[in-house]
Amino acid sequence: KVLNVSTDSIEPNIEKIKNIYDSNEKIAYLTFDDGPTKKVTPKILDILKQNNINATFFVIGKRVDENPEIIKRAYNEGNFIANHTYSHNNNKIYINKETFLTEIQKTDESISNAIGIDNYHSGVFRFPNGSTAKDHYLQKQNSIKYLEEINYGYLDWNALNNDSMQKLSKKQL
Repeated sequence: KVLNVSTDSIEPNIEKIKNIYDSNEKIAYLTFDDGPTKKVTPKILDILKQNNINATFFVIGKRVDENPEIIKRAYNEGNFIANHTYSHNNNKIYINKETFLTEIQKTDESISNAIGIDNYHSGVFRFPNGSTAKDHYLQKQNSIKYLEEINYGYLDWNALNNDSMQKLSKKQL
């Protein structure tokens, strides 16, 4: 199922995001982080299309700028494009409120340019390395308030392969 919370009214959607983990309905949201890349993302899109499945892509803005055609394809094929910062560099993202918000704004602008929709605002954010990771934990907790100020909710994950925690071989992954 695709997590798509973009509608005319974003306020109820923030509540939808906040309550997603409380639902008794069993839903699997397929999400992909850290793209787009020329090597992997097109393969993922091919598999999704072949199986008539859509997903949510949490994209890095600088990679969107490098690969706008891939994001355009993902969007045109019915996938949801969400924000995962511009640089994915924790030491840069959390310097202060302004740098955090700039990371989100720049990514929204990159997505807008790639898909051809003015003022794109997904309303959904995923923290690099998750909102509860020890790295920059206090800054992330402050950033949750900043997200609310710009009508964004955030999502983590509840199943992962730990590729961000340690180096694993392809076979291990």
